[in-house]
Amino acid sequence: MARVGGSPQRSIFNTVITTFGTDFATANTEFQREGAPRPGRQSQSWVRMPEGWRVVSAHISMLGEGN
Repeated sequence: MARVGGSPQRSIFNTVITTFGTDFATANTEFQREGAPRPGRQSQSWVRMPEGWRVVSAHISMLGEGN
C-alpha cells in the first residue's frame, strides 16, 4: 500500500537548534522510524521571511552500518 503524504511515525532525539542572529537558524536531529533497523539524521535551515519562518533547505538520511 502506498504511503499517503507526511513522514512515517518516528521518535526524535539529540535535537540541536542553532540560531545565527534573529532571522536564520538550523535544526539538526536524529530519529528512529518504527520498524527501521537503524536511525537517521535530519537537518533543516530556517529563514524568517515577512510572512513567517520558512524551511529553505532540508536533508534526511538513514545511517549505514558502522556509523
